Amino acid sequence: MRIAFPLFDGFTALDLVGPYEILRMLPGAEIVLAGLLTGKSATTHRSAVRELESYGATYTPERVVTHPGDRLIIGAGVSAGIDLAITLAAELTSPVHAQAYQLGLEYDPRPPYGAGSLAKAPAEAKALLGVGEEDPGA
Repeated sequence: MRIAFPLFDGFTALDLVGPYEILRMLPGAEIVLAGLLTGKSATTHRSAVRELESYGATYTPERVVTHPGDRLIIGAGVSAGIDLAITLAAELTSPVHAQAYQLGLEYDPRPPYGAGSLAKAPAEAKALLGVGEEDPGA
């Protein structure tokens, strides 16, 4: 089974490493780093929306985007990528395997604040970053 990670200029290493650490453990997995998203809906960190769209993708603010017919699944960043990898591992093997991989990484997220998305962050935090509700790529 081939698992591809499309890379782009300015990607964060954690966008790749988190999901990679789970998916490399799948039996028969071959990890490939390449590919474009032309014509596909895709997600990314809000700061990379313009970059994503420059590759022909259409941005959507979802944490995880799937294209089952193309066998394509996309995560919106570091923690979403790990969630994506665990979900995919369960689909490709079994929930018990995915739980074992999660345990192996001791992935037990408990963020100290519920400010991990524009929808949940307080206005003061958004103002410090200079971001608003409407334009994730600005």
